[in-house]
Amino acid sequence: MPNEEQNPKPDFYKLFLMVGEIKGTMSEMKDQLKSVTIDHDKRINSLEDDTSNMKAKAGIIGGFVGFIVSIIGIAISYFKSN
Repeated sequence: MPNEEQNPKPDFYKLFLMVGEIKGTMSEMKDQLKSVTIDHDKRINSLEDDTSNMKAKAGIIGGFVGFIVSIIGIAISYFKSN
C-alpha cells in the first residue's frame, strides 16, 4: 500500500476551482483596465480638442495683431514721409 504523502493524488476539483478563481480575477482586472483605458481616452480626446481650439484662437489673434501692426506701420510711414 503506497504512502499517500509520497504519492498524493491530485484533487482535480480544487484545481478547477483555482483555475476558475484565476479566470474570474483576470476577467475583473481586464474590465477594470478597460474602464481606465476608456476614461483616459476620453481625457486625451478632450485635451486634444482643447489644444486644437487654442491653436485656432491663437491663429486668429495673431492675424488680428498682424493686421493692426501693419496699419500702424502704414500710418507711421505716411506721417514720417510728409
